[in-house]
Order: sequence, then C-alpha cells, then structure tokens
Amino acid sequence: MHPKHKRIFLLVAFLVLVSLACNIPVSGLAPDPSPTPAPSLVGAWESHVGSTLIRFTFESDGTFVMSMEAVPVGQGTYLLNVSAAPMALDLVYDDGTTLLTILEFLDANTLRMENVNDLAPRPTAFSDYVIFSRAAP
Repeated sequence: MHPKHKRIFLLVAFLVLVSLACNIPVSGLAPDPSPTPAPSLVGAWESHVGSTLIRFTFESDGTFVMSMEAVPVGQGTYLLNVSAAPMALDLVYDDGTTLLTILEFLDANTLRMENVNDLAPRPTAFSDYVIFSRAAP
C-alpha cells in the first residue's frame, strides 16, 4: 500500500473508532436525543378486579370519570407526571379524595396502575397493581 493511502486509511479508521466511542453514527449525524413519548392516557381503560368491571375515562382537558359495572362512582381531575420514574398519576376526586398512584404503560393499549387507597402514600415500585386495557381511544 502506498504510504499516502496508508495514512488516509489510518485516518479514516481513527475517525470511525472515535465516532463509535462517542456513540455518533459514522454518517456524522448525532442520535436523536429526544425520548420516545409515552402513549396517551386519554381514553377509556378497563380492568376486572375480581368480578367487578372498573373503567377510568381520561379526557384531554384533565378530567376523569371512574365507573364500576358501567355506573359512574367518581369524577375529578388528574395530573400525569411522565418525568417521574415510575410515572406519577394524581387522581383528585370532586369530593376531595386524592389518590397518589404510579403508572406504567406496558404498551400503547395496556397499562398498570398501583395504589387504590386514598390514605396511602404514593408507592415507589409496583407490587400490588391492576392491569388496565384500552377500551376506547
């Protein structure tokens, strides 16, 4: 190999190694730093707890309705913090009851939620959760 070509080859090899070490694609484009957004909570979510059908309907205006066996049993406002790990969901019922829950999307149409006791602090991990499936967008 000609000495000039050898230097060019070594320079290219060096640049490839540096780009790999910096996690930069060889094409020169930096990876997309924006995280993948969480699926939307807006819509209706259902689960069977024992033999009882529970349904939460979350609206885009920050309100929700909870139903049991298709009968509304509570409503209020919600706040979802997707930056928290796990995600934090505050449910503030119109009667003043507040549930501090955690939430995780298992996929776009399945989520798990923990903490259904209004006197309990927000959990920090999942141990006794309920799986909800999207019933309507």
